[in-house]
Amino acid sequence: MVLETLNHEQPRATPDHRRRLDSGAFGSINCNLSSLGDAVRSLNGLLANLGVAVSAAGFGAMVRSSLESADALSKLSQRVGLTVESLSTLIPAANLSGASMERFEAGLRRLATRMLEAATGTRDAARSFAAIGVAFQNQDFTLRATDQVLLDLADRFKALPDGAEKAALAVEIFGRAGTDLIPFLNQGREGIEALTAELQSLGLQIGGDTAAQAEVFNDTLAKVRLAVTSIGNRLIGAFLPAMNDMARALVESAKEGGKLRAVLDGIVLSLKVVSLGTAFVALGEAIGGGMAAVVEAFSFNVAGGQGHYR
Repeated sequence: MVLETLNHEQPRATPDHRRRLDSGAFGSINCNLSSLGDAVRSLNGLLANLGVAVSAAGFGAMVRSSLESADALSKLSQRVGLTVESLSTLIPAANLSGASMERFEAGLRRLATRMLEAATGTRDAARSFAAIGVAFQNQDFTLRATDQVLLDLADRFKALPDGAEKAALAVEIFGRAGTDLIPFLNQGREGIEALTAELQSLGLQIGGDTAAQAEVFNDTLAKVRLAVTSIGNRLIGAFLPAMNDMARALVESAKEGGKLRAVLDGIVLSLKVVSLGTAFVALGEAIGGGMAAVVEAFSFNVAGGQGHYR
C-alpha cells in the first residue's frame, strides 16, 4: 500500500523535464570545472617566464596521465603490501637511480617473499637476513613493514663495496631485479629518506584515498567502453541474419536464373543494402552523439558535450 502511494504521488518525468535536469547537470559540471580553466590560465602565467605554455588539451593530458599513475599505484599497493603514500615517492626515487617501476616492483615482491620464507623456517632465507644483519620480524614475531626492511637493507648495501659479492647478495634478496636496485640501495636509508622528502615537497606524494578514487574512475570508464562494444554486438546480432539471407538469395539466383536474374537480384540487393546503410547511419549518429558528449565532458569541454547531447 505504501509503495502504491509513493508510486502514485511521484509524477513521471516528461521529456522536457529530463532535458532540463540533464541541462542542469551539464551546467553544474561546467561550473565545477570552470576552476580548472582558471588553473590552466594561472599555470600558463606562472610558467610563461620559463618559456613554457600549457594548453587546455595539454592540461587534460596531464590530468589523464596523473589518473593513470594514481590508478597504477593503487593496484601496486595491493600487490606488494606497501602504502600508496610510500610507493608514490619511493618509485620516483628508484627511477632517478635507474630502476624502472617494473623492476622495483619485482624487487619488492621478492623481498616480501624472502621475509615470509625466513619467518616460516626456510633456512637459506633466514641466513641471508642474518648474514647482512637486518631483522625481518618485530619483537612479537610479526613481519616488519617491507619499506622499513628495505631502508635497513639500504644502509647495509651502502657500507658494502661494489662488486660480485654485493651483486650476488642483491640477487639473493631481491631476485633478478636486485642488480638494478643497487644504485638505489647505495644511497642508504638517510639518502633515500632525504630524496623521498624532497619529492614529497615537490608534490609527488599521492594519498591512498586519491589513488583509490582514480582506480574506481578508470574502472568506470572501462565499463563505459564495454557498454559501447555491447551495442555493436547487439546490432550485429540483429542484422546479420537478414544480410546472410540476402547473400544466400543472390547466390541461389545466380545458380538458377542465369546472369540476367543475377544482375536484377543484385540491383535489388544493392537497394536493400543502401536502405540498410541509411538506417545504420541514422542509428550511428544517435549513438555517436551521446558518446561524443561523454568524450567532450571528460576532455573538459562541457559546453561542447552539452551541444552533442541536444
